[in-house]
Amino acid sequence: MNTSKHTSGPWRVGVNQHGGAHVVGDDQLVCQLPGGGNCGLELNDAGKAHSLADAHLIAAAPELVEALRKIHMSQGQSEYALYVKGIARAALAQVQA
Repeated sequence: MNTSKHTSGPWRVGVNQHGGAHVVGDDQLVCQLPGGGNCGLELNDAGKAHSLADAHLIAAAPELVEALRKIHMSQGQSEYALYVKGIARAALAQVQA
């Protein structure tokens, strides 16, 4: 059961006619990144490339959260497994903050 309060995934990256990147999920806007004329900010090509890369990272968030949940719920009990599960738990705590 998913009790997340965020827009359900998958999320997709889009680019407007001015080159500004955005992320959508469930046919609603998740976020819009600066550039391409949106937010009153014009970026050069390098800035647009960074904005697009950021959008792809943001769009991957639902799958990354699911991977962290699977790691956290895994059955491993070795010292390393417990270490990795602790990292996953800490990251999930940030998601739910």
